[in-house]
Amino acid sequence: MGYILDNFSVNTSLKEEDFWPEMSERIKIKWHEEKEEIRKYAKNRNIKRLTHFTIATNLQSIFRSGLNSRTALRSMNIEHQRLDRSEKIYFEDFIYASLTSPNTKMLFSKYHLGVPLAIIILKVKLLWKMPFFSLPMNSARSESIPLIQNDYSKLLGSKGFQNLFLNNELREKWQVHSSEPTDIQSELIFLDPIPQEFFETVLLTPIDKISPEFLQIAKEFGFFTPGLIKKHSWKWLQEHDIASWGPKFSTESQMAYNERNWNETWS
Repeated sequence: MGYILDNFSVNTSLKEEDFWPEMSERIKIKWHEEKEEIRKYAKNRNIKRLTHFTIATNLQSIFRSGLNSRTALRSMNIEHQRLDRSEKIYFEDFIYASLTSPNTKMLFSKYHLGVPLAIIILKVKLLWKMPFFSLPMNSARSESIPLIQNDYSKLLGSKGFQNLFLNNELREKWQVHSSEPTDIQSELIFLDPIPQEFFETVLLTPIDKISPEFLQIAKEFGFFTPGLIKKHSWKWLQEHDIASWGPKFSTESQMAYNERNWNETWS
């Protein structure tokens, strides 16, 4: 297998790795054995939501079939627009979610480019209802692949989940909220499609909310999501709302976290 460090493109899927059958089984076993521990840890940290964001025009297919992986969308011939334009396919068989706040680095970059976005707030009970593994970084980082290849056990179950919150010194220095992972780009990677029953709220981030495209999206909400998308459960998200979800720590502190936790030790 090969991967290219400068643009994170890869030519294989995690599911094509020799160790994947064992890894996938261990993900499910560890999650099942420790989902109550995960629930308690989430409660102690006051984690109340997960988030997923995408290009707003994908909402129609999402409301029909839930959140699906790119691989699944292609197999079902479902039209969709890619938010991440990289050529990496290592994680294309899975669904991603963030804890508490979206991946604000990508959110800001896409939003300020004028990309129409939808942020789906997911119910926190998803953590103990569907199996997942945890990455303490953006999956697009070159380090994510060798991290899994070298010892994926660090990413599984309650221990993998708790590893997202390592480095108390750094968290105190930058006043990272208890419910947020140390790296705002940390990801929960779910093995199976996430059905609509776990959707709580949908936030739209158009640059111009009176554009015909977005008015049509809003108009169609009732048709695609009867009982879910009502006036109380979705809203236009303005730029000042976006800014309130910004990381509470600097790029420098993130790099310090990277050096300590990804390249040295895990507690």
